[in-house]
Amino acid sequence: MRKSETGLVLCLLTSLLLLLNSLTHVGYAPFVIDFGLSADPLSVTVVAGGSGQSTLNVSAKGNTGNLPVDLSTFYSISGVVTDLDPQQVIIPPSLGEWHYNQSTLTISSNINAAPGIYTLTVYADFGTTVKNVNITLTILPAGQRNMTVGGRIAFDNVPTMVAVYMAFTGTVAVLAVCVSVATRKKPED
Repeated sequence: MRKSETGLVLCLLTSLLLLLNSLTHVGYAPFVIDFGLSADPLSVTVVAGGSGQSTLNVSAKGNTGNLPVDLSTFYSISGVVTDLDPQQVIIPPSLGEWHYNQSTLTISSNINAAPGIYTLTVYADFGTTVKNVNITLTILPAGQRNMTVGGRIAFDNVPTMVAVYMAFTGTVAVLAVCVSVATRKKPED
């Protein structure tokens, strides 16, 4: 074989090896079909001076190539701070199915935070797209505890509630006796 033929054969073999190497990695090339972000729970209640948590579920469908996703929060609530643990999650690669990772959002309120219902938004930056989810934050006055009744939040001020209940039932009982006495017929002598 001549020198030029040997060079041509080596060039062809190298090209073939590069082509085969590329073909074996085609199935692993990053190609993301869809992204997702959700929170559980979507509603967090804290007492002024306390804190609450929500789990953030970050997902991607397709081969993510170990996609890093940056998380952040946006809100305009005086006296509230948030913490994301971790602030960046990695979505592991897959061949087209959904893959997930999680972060914990902690919402802390200082004692001077104004009671009320607020919206806090969490953002997930996937690099090519940004997803968001809204979380409803309820701040209760300091010293209050919350009690859920039939899926609704009621303030738990037990001593006052017991006193009102006792006064109401006592009044009803006394009225019932008065009505009974007033409407009772006297036996005729």
